[in-house]
Formats: sequence, structure tokens, C-alpha cells
Amino acid sequence: MAFRNQLREIGECYSGNRALLRVELRQSGIGAWQVQVVDREENRRIDSSFDNEAAARQATETAYRYGRQFGRWNIQRASDYDPQGTTVTPAGWEPNPVTT
Repeated sequence: MAFRNQLREIGECYSGNRALLRVELRQSGIGAWQVQVVDREENRRIDSSFDNEAAARQATETAYRYGRQFGRWNIQRASDYDPQGTTVTPAGWEPNPVTT
């Protein structure tokens, strides 16, 4: 019997109008979590599974930190998802990076 994964969060990293990275955070019906990171330029995908939200959240935030080297994120969350953790990137567009 298959169970359905609920999409909890999507983050898309852009440099200008160019999509660079995509992160999806999903929760299964049995409480497991999955993080998928897609590098659109290199056409690579990493799928990771976690036993708890804290570990999945940490992996998601790590992907966000990595992407900030190249662009900014637009993050969307399911309306019924309240992320737990000490560091949670807010939903919506991040501000433009400061350039010197």
C-alpha cells in the first residue's frame, strides 16, 4: 500500500531570471521526511530521507545557505505547515543581495 507524501515547502533559487536550484520538503503519512534538491544548471538531483523534521529542516536550511552564494530564494509553504527549528528561513522572496 502506497502512502502519500505531502509537499510542505518549496524553495526556488534565482539569479536574475535564471532558475538555479529547487528544494522540496515533503512529509509522509507515517512521519518520515524527504528533502529533494535539484540543481537545474548541472541537471543533478539529490534525494535524502530523514526520520524527523529537525534533521530534514537542517538539510533544507543547508541547501538555502548554499544557494545564497549564487542568488536569492523564493520560499513557499503549505498553509498548514508551521516549521519547527531554531533557524527557519521566512517564506516569500528574500531581499536582493547587497553588492559592494
